[in-house]
Amino acid sequence: MAYIAANSSKFNSRAVGSAMNRPTARLATVTSAPNYARRRFIVAATALAVAAITALSALTGQSAIATSETAKTEFTYVTVLAGQSLWQIAAKVAPNQDPRDFIAAVVSLNGLTTADVTPGQRIALP
Repeated sequence: MAYIAANSSKFNSRAVGSAMNRPTARLATVTSAPNYARRRFIVAATALAVAAITALSALTGQSAIATSETAKTEFTYVTVLAGQSLWQIAAKVAPNQDPRDFIAAVVSLNGLTTADVTPGQRIALP
């Protein structure tokens, strides 16, 4: 009876999927010296590069410093008349300047979404 049990596929160590075919523990891997030295070099070079970039940016980087001082900026204001456009205002206020650049500056300064203005609107001029 012992002979039959030992030869049956239930106890056969060569059967597919049996627990006997799989290792129960991982084998320890031995790191070779060249790989270890290469990894150490890469880690050291990366750390050195990060330190150099940090030091360089700290020494030459410009940082914003918040102060309690306020910048006093004065603008000239114009009230838009009926039928008046920014093109007409540009021709009157800045005749020697390209009207497109002037209108772009007015739109940006006043936070306008378009170059359309309405009568009575007060706009700041650059």
